[in-house]
Amino acid sequence: DKFSFTRGEPAVYASSAHVVRSFCRACGTALTYRRSDLPESVDVTLGSMDAPETLTPEDHTWTESRLSWITLADHLPVYPRQRE
Repeated sequence: DKFSFTRGEPAVYASSAHVVRSFCRACGTALTYRRSDLPESVDVTLGSMDAPETLTPEDHTWTESRLSWITLADHLPVYPRQRE
């Protein structure tokens, strides 16, 4: 599926040599995370979506920092850090 912003253009920041993040120019909300080694993939923050319940998750990333009371019971791929 394709992803696009419906209003305005976000601010973009290269947070490392291989990662670009985008933020709302007005409020600073984190919007996306892109890796140069996965050019067809973009991670989008659910809180920035108009209807996040319509999306289907594909995996769980950065699970090493999840809260201890969160249980992942959906059998999706789990990555302690970023996808490989």
